Amino acid sequence: MTLFLSFVPLSIFWIGQEYTFLAVPKSITFSPQYPDGRMLSFTFSPYFILLLTSIGTTIIAFLSKKLIKSSLSILLLLLLMLLLIISATNALYFPYFSIIYTLHWLGLTSLLILSVYGYQRLNQKKRYEMWRLFFIQLSLTLMFISLLSVLQLVKRSPLGLKIEATQVSPLFGAGADESNLIFRPIGLAPHANMMANEVFILLISLFLVYERLRQKRQKEKSLSFVLVLTVLASSFTIIISQSRSVYLGLALFFTLMVASRYKEFKKIVSLAKKIIYQNKKLWFILLFFALFVLLVVGNRFIYSFYSFTETGGVTIRREISQEALGLIKKYPIWGVGPGMFIPSLARENPMGIVRQFPESVHNGFLLFTAEGGLLSQLIVIVFAFFIIRTVYLIKLSSPLKKTILIGLVAQLIPMFFQPFINYLTVYTITTLILINET
Repeated sequence: MTLFLSFVPLSIFWIGQEYTFLAVPKSITFSPQYPDGRMLSFTFSPYFILLLTSIGTTIIAFLSKKLIKSSLSILLLLLLMLLLIISATNALYFPYFSIIYTLHWLGLTSLLILSVYGYQRLNQKKRYEMWRLFFIQLSLTLMFISLLSVLQLVKRSPLGLKIEATQVSPLFGAGADESNLIFRPIGLAPHANMMANEVFILLISLFLVYERLRQKRQKEKSLSFVLVLTVLASSFTIIISQSRSVYLGLALFFTLMVASRYKEFKKIVSLAKKIIYQNKKLWFILLFFALFVLLVVGNRFIYSFYSFTETGGVTIRREISQEALGLIKKYPIWGVGPGMFIPSLARENPMGIVRQFPESVHNGFLLFTAEGGLLSQLIVIVFAFFIIRTVYLIKLSSPLKKTILIGLVAQLIPMFFQPFINYLTVYTITTLILINET
């Protein structure tokens, strides 16, 4: 389980040797954000080495027949990987680079397979210790990102961190629906939206691991305290990121969690009221916090109306979605190759929206279908159906089942509005370990 426990710490650091290539020449795009053309990059990082190690270890284990028994979920993932490899090798533009992007998917699948089989070999005591360690790891990671984000907010800068290559450094407050009144912290990620999505996935994973631990030991109050503290810090970090898509995912997650545990939530609220009444200074802290949140969210909400202007985000996203559908119609089976949406869009329609907005389509479902093809998307749908069916049938506690299903749905919400593909996340890997526990 060493590889599994190394996943989260290494995945949050965007460091390593960066390799870039020109995806859209400057003769095509006139976006002020990309004066030298649109670059795409690949970072040879410790995280990528972890994924390569997982791939190599999985291949050796299969050849030595140590991984013979496979569940349907793992077989579906292996089939998905095969389809993505075919898609990458059939890419019309930069096929070798597409294969490198595909290695990321292969690495995640390999890590999942090794984690499932490694977990099954642990006894009950070792399993509990592993989940407890993972819970602490997730909490510390979230607290670290939150602290860094708050410091960035105060300083109104990324604190000297090299976010991206100079050519693609984000212009904060330059969008039609953005205000430079409140700086958007980015944590360790290249962009505030990416940081918010990262924190959101880790946060719902923390809830899932907590529920798994609570299933075995009900009276461990220290874990509950750590959970509450981490939830408050992570939620604040998501709020100051001003990521509206993650706002929706977080709101849905908390709403469904409260609805599924209404009696327990009432007890928590009653306890919180007693603590606040006993310490009146908390009123001022809560009032300040509420006013600040109102300022951030209200400011973002007001500026969101500019999205509906002629040069706003809604018009641009609608146009790029239509061009994405055009790519899907032209390359329905295998797609244009993982990571190849932007260069494919530039080659297919150089006079289209790519001149103004050389970015991926802001819909993860469309993006995955355009790059991986309809067959890959179909496998993902079957895979999701199988997970839901398995969760319903296996012997887990009702609260744990509800947490699994709520998290699986919630992590898909940001995909409707951002180019995130939240399919094989740390939450999904954790879920697969749990449903293959026996």
